[in-house]
This record gives sequence, structure tokens and C-alpha cells, in this order.
Amino acid sequence: MMEGGNRHKYFTVMLQEATRNSRVVVDVQHHHMFESAEKDRSPIRLCGVGFSPSRQKKGEMDIVVNVSTTLTCVRKLKFAFDVYTHDIVQHWTVQQIINDPREYQRVNVTVKVVQLVEDRQGMTRSNQRLQRRSYDVADQTCSLSLTVWGGDVLEIGKWYTIKNASVRQFDGYTCLSTTSQSSLTIVLDVSITVAQPVDNFTVKEGEIVTADVKVSTMCSILQNCKSEV
Repeated sequence: MMEGGNRHKYFTVMLQEATRNSRVVVDVQHHHMFESAEKDRSPIRLCGVGFSPSRQKKGEMDIVVNVSTTLTCVRKLKFAFDVYTHDIVQHWTVQQIINDPREYQRVNVTVKVVQLVEDRQGMTRSNQRLQRRSYDVADQTCSLSLTVWGGDVLEIGKWYTIKNASVRQFDGYTCLSTTSQSSLTIVLDVSITVAQPVDNFTVKEGEIVTADVKVSTMCSILQNCKSEV
């Protein structure tokens, strides 16, 4: 519990949305409601909130819950709650993951590393800069993209069991990402053949209406002789 400059008491909570985590500043009168929602893991909807420049992250806005805000419980979220719980993590095939692509759910999967697609630094959800390697991986059922954060380097052509991978959506495609709780273990070959990776390209068709063309030429005899079209 904290106290503002006007001696107004408040507390803060972290609210997981579909694509980010937001800091919420809550009036002390709502404390029991948020405490119960956290304890019961209840999905909630907030209506009538305000926004205020964040004191912790420059350029971002905090969600402000006040006396005008209403909190209601919802039946189901379109994304999975990001919680690390050993007893609910299931071992799925790639096709099963694609068939149930709720974001942030944790899964275990055994896949073959087909190829390295990208190797560069990136920012995690917790604003930490780490090495980011993207691989095409597959099993007998289907293929998808796997992002590995940190120092782990996977061997091309090898099979791995990945525990506590997080399901994500990128540009409309389902993919996997490792987290700080993930583990990667090399295993014996599961199958000789796997599904082929699919290029995640979008084809756009249309008609070229107009184009601006500029051509500059230089006279070989007179260097100051120049024409433009």
C-alpha cells in the first residue's frame, strides 16, 4: 500500500493484456476486489478507467482505477494466463499447438530444428536486451517458428524437447518462444521425416497506377553537361 502526495492511499497491480503487461494504479477501496481476482485467477474486464503518464516507464501510460471504475469477471480470455505451473503444462504436437493457439499458454513439445532463420539482439517483454535466435522447427505433424532467448544455440538437424515454451502470435502466425522457465534438452531422433517449413509471406496483388522516374546523365566530354528527365 502506498500514499500519494495528497495522502491518498493506493496500490499497484500488474494486468496481463493480450499483447502486453500494464501497470494499474488502484484506489484503495478496490483492494479486496483485485485481491480476490488474483487469488481465484479470475479473468476481469475494467470499464471507466483513466490513464496517467507512468512514473516507472518513460513514454508509457499507467491504467488508473478510481471510484468510477467498474470491475466485472469474464468467462474466458482469448489468450492464456501467463503462469508457471508444472502440473498444467501438457506435451503437445506442433499441430495441436496450431489448433489451439491461445497466446501465452505454456506447452512442452519435441521438435527437430530445420534451419536458423535469424540471429540478432532483441527486447523481451520485461524490457531486457538478450540475444534472439529464430529457428524453423517441425515434427511429423506440422512446422512453426521457435524463438530462443539468451545464450542457447540449437544444432541444425537435431531433435529437442522444449519444456515450458510460450505460445505467441506474430503477424497472424502461431509461433513458440522460450522464457526464463524454459528448458531445452537434446534427444534421440524421433522420426526420419518431418513436415516442411512454410514460408510466412503474404502475397499482395494490385495495379500500378503511377510511378515517378528520374534519370540523370553526365556528358562524357563536357563534365558540366548534365541533363535530367
